[in-house]
Amino acid sequence: MAITNYATNYAAATTAFHQGFEELFNRQRTPLFSMICEEVPVTGLTLEAPFLGDDSPVRKWIGSKRFQDLRSFRQSYPVEPYEKSLRIPALNVRHDSSGAIARRISAFLQSVVSYFDKPVFDMLMSNPVGFDGVALCSTSHPFGPNGGVQSNKSNNPLSHSEYRAALKTMGGWLSENGEPLEMSGTVLLVGTDQEDIALEVAGVDKPVNVGQTGTLDANANVVGVTTVKNVFQGRTTVIVSPRVSATKWAVLDMSKPGLAPLVIGVARKPEAIAMDKPDSPARFERDDWEGSIEADFALGAGVWPTLFGNL
Repeated sequence: MAITNYATNYAAATTAFHQGFEELFNRQRTPLFSMICEEVPVTGLTLEAPFLGDDSPVRKWIGSKRFQDLRSFRQSYPVEPYEKSLRIPALNVRHDSSGAIARRISAFLQSVVSYFDKPVFDMLMSNPVGFDGVALCSTSHPFGPNGGVQSNKSNNPLSHSEYRAALKTMGGWLSENGEPLEMSGTVLLVGTDQEDIALEVAGVDKPVNVGQTGTLDANANVVGVTTVKNVFQGRTTVIVSPRVSATKWAVLDMSKPGLAPLVIGVARKPEAIAMDKPDSPARFERDDWEGSIEADFALGAGVWPTLFGNL
């Protein structure tokens, strides 16, 4: 009879685990990782991400049409297994009469809501190599106009002037044939250490220094500070994540479907698996109840012109 009771307790713990998982993952929400990452289809063991170069610009049709071959890139990212796991002493499960186990499982599952956030932000902070053979955030992206290179990297801390410079730089990028890429900043990504300046950059009013002669944005002979209306109000969504390293920041263009700084291909969506039987190896050998959220996915660099920043 005791074994039956214990089995019931194991089953109850597993039920709480599975039900909590389903409830959280089926909840309508916008996960943080999706605001900087594009999900793309994947089959098999690799994510094959194609990237195409420039097409031909519009021109007056005189004589024969001029066709331009597209430069083609392909990047392969391996599908890899991921897990997030919980171990509870089975003694506690067997003799839980207060609901403590269900509460502990619930607390664990709350963190599972952001399952993809850690690997995605870890990838972004690592500044991975992109389809053009250089780091996602780099001063030397090839295939610019006339064989030149273009930069999407800053070495400066975030400031009002640096944000304006980022927008100007993104708006000035050109494709290989000289056509504008038409990129614009829609997201400002920072860590908790720069939340204040990021909110000022995207806020209603902008604090500026006043010089002795009344000049605004003065860098020397500053005698006071005033505020002016922020012309960028409403243009930028600020994302603050503790996963962004200190002093790092990025302006992203997430307005173009299918284009993002990172790509993720989910081969197996997160699923809950529990070692819940009294005779399971975890219980029999170590007297533990174990549960895990598993997934298989590929992750890698996306399109560099969607990002400008200090990474």
